[in-house]
Amino acid sequence: MRKLVDAVHYIHTKKLYLLPPIVFSLLFLLSLYNRTLIVFPRLSSTDIEAFDDRASDGNSQLDLFSIDSTGISIAYTLRNKQQYPYAGIKLKLKKGAQFRNLSNYDNFSIDITSNIPQDLNVFIYTNIPGFTDESKLLTYRFLSKAFKCQNKFEQFTAPLKTFAVPTWWFVHNSLPDDSLPKETYREVAEIILENGYTNQVNIPYSFTLHKLSFHKNMFSRGVLWSGACGVWVILYILIFLMYKSSIYRNEKKVVISYEPLEVENSTDEQLNRVVACIAKEYKNPDLTVNRVASEAGVLPAKISQLLRENKSCSYKKYLNAIRIAEAKRLLLETDRNVVEIAGKVGYNNVTHFNRIFKETTGISPRQFRGTASDSEQ
Repeated sequence: MRKLVDAVHYIHTKKLYLLPPIVFSLLFLLSLYNRTLIVFPRLSSTDIEAFDDRASDGNSQLDLFSIDSTGISIAYTLRNKQQYPYAGIKLKLKKGAQFRNLSNYDNFSIDITSNIPQDLNVFIYTNIPGFTDESKLLTYRFLSKAFKCQNKFEQFTAPLKTFAVPTWWFVHNSLPDDSLPKETYREVAEIILENGYTNQVNIPYSFTLHKLSFHKNMFSRGVLWSGACGVWVILYILIFLMYKSSIYRNEKKVVISYEPLEVENSTDEQLNRVVACIAKEYKNPDLTVNRVASEAGVLPAKISQLLRENKSCSYKKYLNAIRIAEAKRLLLETDRNVVEIAGKVGYNNVTHFNRIFKETTGISPRQFRGTASDSEQ
């Protein structure tokens, strides 16, 4: 325990306790940097292909395929020989026997332009160690995400965790739906963009892929570093309190005995005198703030300050609140008319009394008395 106390004392005197928050703050700022992997347009044109279902005995056709500085452009027409006709583009990420590792990224993003509204499916093919046969395309894990494009330039972004393996893939490979381990995107072979299942046949579709990229969400790491900084601050406070407690216990204590004085704060005493004066003299129509100041022995400006800080209102509002409260009591408990009651609670002008009463209660004095009588019946 003594060594811990000495260590805390050294850290505190040398201000070393500031180092972890500084480091954590720098790491937090660095974590806000959004890391991006651009697949296209950086991918070589030799690793980009267009395809249609004619390779699977379909009769859809590619009308255009080009790669230039604006992007990858494809035009296609679906035909109905296949139950699900298809056409699209393939981006090959595997280099020789080396798959592309995308495990450090969280989000998928594409910039795309479509000629008419259409659905597009994005497939990410990943290797399943011990299962995937590279000679059989459908043994790769197919992770898919559908996007609905309009006839304009759009950017679509989706978390990689929202990509899912379609049911037909499990059926084709005779696997239960829950048979695969969680996808890590460590071994990515290809990315496919092709038409959606709702696209119609005999209609010319086209789209241009301008950019395809992956992004790392650094905000979660920022939260982690912020949390670590917070834990350090709390931990250091606890250790420092232990240190102070130890110092206090080791000091020689002087035992004293005395009778404490009963002294209230000066502000409380002034407030009590002001409130007592108003409570006693509120029925005086000439009860101004200067008169209260004179009787209570408090400066006029101080009265306004005291009431604002302790009663949350001005002098006039506080005085009116007392007068209206008493007027309400008299209206309920006596048969005096409104003019008499107004005079008794400090109002010389009954019209002024009626206005203040209505501003305070929302109804006139006569309505207040009538409402009370009706409720009693």
